[in-house]
Amino acid sequence: MPMKTFLFTISGMTCHSCEALITLDLEDAGLPKPKEIHSNNGSMLIELNEHQVDDVKAVIEKSHKYKVESIKLYEQ
Repeated sequence: MPMKTFLFTISGMTCHSCEALITLDLEDAGLPKPKEIHSNNGSMLIELNEHQVDDVKAVIEKSHKYKVESIKLYEQ
């Protein structure tokens, strides 16, 4: 199954520590590391198989600090 790049819009990220925590949570869950993650605009680019999208959303929202507002296929 080919990997695709997804753009997640995430509310609740306020600083670089938020970026690091989300990255670590994804790695701990055995999911890919984000290609880019930016707390200043609440965006995260990540390369996934489509079946992993719901898992990534669940990991991000598990702490109840962050909310995934949207997920879009990223076309460069």
